[in-house]
Amino acid sequence: MPFLDRVKKIVKTKDKGEKEGKKREDKGIMDEGGGEILTPSKKKKLLMGERLPFAKSDIGQADRVIISPLISEKATDLISRGQYVFRVKNRANKVEVRKAIAQLYGVTVVGIRMVTIPRKSRRRVRFIGHKAGYKKAIIEVKKGEKIEALSH
Repeated sequence: MPFLDRVKKIVKTKDKGEKEGKKREDKGIMDEGGGEILTPSKKKKLLMGERLPFAKSDIGQADRVIISPLISEKATDLISRGQYVFRVKNRANKVEVRKAIAQLYGVTVVGIRMVTIPRKSRRRVRFIGHKAGYKKAIIEVKKGEKIEALSH
């Protein structure tokens, strides 16, 4: 059916002797900023709302990844070892967090550990609710560097 051929992006090339059903290669398209080449699959993901890692030169993207620094007894103890704890968006990954920290604070990130804290059930008399879960990132910076906003 012609409709399914368009959906599956099937290229029929009988004259070249290749197999039918071969997927078409993505051809790159430059984005408006002139930086990254967006292939049709990346462009589709971007339009569908999925997050793509942003370029280092992008300004204003870091606040979409990092929510806030986490201040707790354990987090302040980790600062002495060059590790900082941040609350991040649930859909954020290590690549995005690394770029956001480097962009915001101007430090070199050596390692990242991500922890997803699950939501917890809370009961109040007869009503059952949930305490929201979140994702946190433990960032280790290069020896000798520190994040001034969080250091004490």
